[in-house]
Amino acid sequence: MSSGVLKEIINGGNDIVSLKYYKVAVVTILLYDYLLTLADEVKYAWHGRKTWVFALFLMNRYTPLGYQLWVLIVEYGPTSPQRVCDRSAFLSALAFTWSTLLAQVVLTLRIYAITGQNRIIAACFGVITMSQFTLGLYLSILVATQGAQHILPIPLDAYRLCIFVRHRPLEIGFTTISLLYDFLAFSLIIYLVARSNVYKSPIPSLLWTIAQDATLYFMFIFTSHLVLELTLLFARPTLQVHPAGGNIVYLPVMIARLMLSLKKANASQEHVWSLGVPTTHTTVAFAERRGFSDTRDEINLDVYGSGHEGTQSQA
Repeated sequence: MSSGVLKEIINGGNDIVSLKYYKVAVVTILLYDYLLTLADEVKYAWHGRKTWVFALFLMNRYTPLGYQLWVLIVEYGPTSPQRVCDRSAFLSALAFTWSTLLAQVVLTLRIYAITGQNRIIAACFGVITMSQFTLGLYLSILVATQGAQHILPIPLDAYRLCIFVRHRPLEIGFTTISLLYDFLAFSLIIYLVARSNVYKSPIPSLLWTIAQDATLYFMFIFTSHLVLELTLLFARPTLQVHPAGGNIVYLPVMIARLMLSLKKANASQEHVWSLGVPTTHTTVAFAERRGFSDTRDEINLDVYGSGHEGTQSQA
């Protein structure tokens, strides 16, 4: 055996071991964050009227827990048949697509509300979201039909890893769309808040919460997507899958915290949630001054509920 082949085997084994440690670490983060925010979830998310966005919150919250449990069983349990490994690779692609969809739906709803229910802007972000979801769904179908691959052809459990590595151009395209969406959403939210300085008008406190959440989300998730993009482009195959596994955890954690943060900030005020933000007269007037609100429309929208049954917010 040549020294080059031996070095490749050793590097591949080290990469696979590091990936398994990485998966344990991100699952630990998911569980730890869940325990930290469970009290807020019970107090705020489960309080008041339940709407379809509450269901969205639950899917974002609990789907990753089920998926990560499956991963730990498959990757660290007894040797599984190839069909189980194939299913795990398919679930990995589908989970990444699903978590990205949920994150972008929540952010699009916030943008829709903060712009005074501007349908054109929301539609633009919706097109980006659905284009990426379609690409991710197509990638998941390819993985389901072709199954998992072994990075190194070594029939040992230590080298068994349920991943897919045949569709790097599609994965790079998927991640590039995420970077574009994150940048546009962050820029728009910050622009709306920054314009208040020009108009010298007060900014509703909940809009400050949205801006702060958006900044935190952008710094963390955009960086994560950027690292994933660079890894897919330049890293060796056994390292390319590291950040993707983390994103399946980071995205749900960040989205759950964004939703709970705004719900918590809203709890002390008599507002009803509308698409992730309260559409009070202050918020709508703030959007109108920036030319984003269409006052011809009257929309009754409620997200989560305010705890005051029968109360609705009109935009």
